[in-house]
Amino acid sequence: MPVVLLGLHRQGQTLERVARRAATGALIVCSIALTVTAILSLRSNHRDMAGVVTSIEQAQMVAGPGRPVVTTWQAVPRYSWAIFDRSPWLLVERTGIAEVRESLARVGTDRFVFVTASPAADRLHLDGLEVVWAEDDFDGQVRILVLQRR
Repeated sequence: MPVVLLGLHRQGQTLERVARRAATGALIVCSIALTVTAILSLRSNHRDMAGVVTSIEQAQMVAGPGRPVVTTWQAVPRYSWAIFDRSPWLLVERTGIAEVRESLARVGTDRFVFVTASPAADRLHLDGLEVVWAEDDFDGQVRILVLQRR
């Protein structure tokens, strides 16, 4: 950044005073606009993810203590750091959902929390499971379910 400012300063010296002031003002306005946009975007994202985390907490209560959270959405564990240590988390490929379901059944886990950012695509891989609880009021992009074997 200092190199860019040095270059702008040098080029600014060749401009008339009015043009230099206008360019400086435009640079300041653009910098402020970008900063405000970034802050508002982060704030919105944090607010949205807080709702997702709250729903995952509710799902964990419905599923029962220590039940795993299975997800095909790679980002959700990072957003859920505040509750991450309350139960095991399993990140699976969409095609591996059935295998995970069978593995959980073999160790006596018949109920688990499922989090997806692609509900339509993952729905095809949930055969043999019953929805006990569901939350999906996140613009249809995120769906949180408590599933159990039929």
